[in-house]
Amino acid sequence: QGELVRPASLSNPGLIPFSDFLAKEGIGGYFFTQERSVIKKVDIKRPFFLVVWLTGIRFFHFLSTKLSQVHHALFPPPYDALMLGMVFGNAAVELPAPMQVYFRKAGLTHLLVASGAQVALLVSLCHGICRFLSLPRWLVLGVTTLFNTLFFFLAGGGWASLRACLMTQLVLVGEWIGGKGDTWHFLGLTLFIILLLDPTALFSISLQLSFAATLSLMYLVPVVEKLLLAMPRCPRWLGKSLAVSLAPTLLTQPILLF
Repeated sequence: QGELVRPASLSNPGLIPFSDFLAKEGIGGYFFTQERSVIKKVDIKRPFFLVVWLTGIRFFHFLSTKLSQVHHALFPPPYDALMLGMVFGNAAVELPAPMQVYFRKAGLTHLLVASGAQVALLVSLCHGICRFLSLPRWLVLGVTTLFNTLFFFLAGGGWASLRACLMTQLVLVGEWIGGKGDTWHFLGLTLFIILLLDPTALFSISLQLSFAATLSLMYLVPVVEKLLLAMPRCPRWLGKSLAVSLAPTLLTQPILLF
């Protein structure tokens, strides 16, 4: 016997309720008891959709384990973890603490985050191969969607990877139906869908940094490039390179400082 208590949902304005955080960790409440009895897990009949979902999770975990084994066989430690982190992000693999510190001090932490660069490279490769094979448009969409979904789960399913994969998927669907959507519309629709799934995601620093970096590449890079090229003796190649590096820093640094 004991008492089952739900976590308090009260929170300061702008913060995520602790009950929501526990729910994401699979914790629905507290159980208090004074007896030293063993708590047994009772098997229950799971709904079909839950069985399918858990089967998919086990498949992605199996695939992730196999990919990790391949990297461990090809690269010596700690470079095996570094390679996995640069491909699938640090959410999919635990990097050694000293290596994380080195990347943080060098300002290169963004290289260890699954972002639009990896997604764009993967989807472009799949799209190009499918077009080279002259596959029908519906099959091209299906193949690219499959690899896009695989990457999302293998990358750990974080907000940054969700933003990149979801926005890419919207662009693919728009191309399939023959529309020419604006990039701003795709970005806004991506944020709208994410907030429909979880409104508290708005307060996630991962989501904020992901959208800030994307906005900087879309809007701020041309502005910074124009300012750099207006400087005397600034080569065009140098101005373009510096603009791509400086623009995301200008928008993401205030969030990190806050």
